[in-house]
Amino acid sequence: MNQFMGMVARAVAGPKAGNDPQRRKFAIAEATREWQEKADPTGQVSDALAVRLLGRHLDEHERALAGPVVHYAFGALAGAGYGAGCEIAPGLNRGFGVPFAWSLWIAGDEIANPLLRLTPPPNRIPPASHAAQFASHIVYGVVLEGVRRAIRNPSLAARDGKQG
Repeated sequence: MNQFMGMVARAVAGPKAGNDPQRRKFAIAEATREWQEKADPTGQVSDALAVRLLGRHLDEHERALAGPVVHYAFGALAGAGYGAGCEIAPGLNRGFGVPFAWSLWIAGDEIANPLLRLTPPPNRIPPASHAAQFASHIVYGVVLEGVRRAIRNPSLAARDGKQG
């Protein structure tokens, strides 16, 4: 997902996109000149966790390190939930992870983040940013399902690897 967002950011924003996966969407938004994101959801969540667990706010360097940890932890937990869900309800993997990824994007980026005031409302975000975030979630879902299938059936993955 982050590699995909990096490609989009470089295509839209050029070298200004940088290497920080969490900042790439900011470069996309800045390049569209339609919207300046004022929120950093994973940074805000990591800072809130630090206040709760450590009794203090994170400085900029700590926040830059903690934000991606929160993002990857959320992605890992969502992926684990998806994998467990596929074991309980085998039809959940229809669409090769795309319906799950779409649901995650709608529930997280479009509903939960704005409701929690981690991001501006969806109507204040340009369509290009929505499209890039949606596409990156679809990439996440497809890769997630591919990895799930390889883990679930390692002999199939090994056979496929030997063939080409």
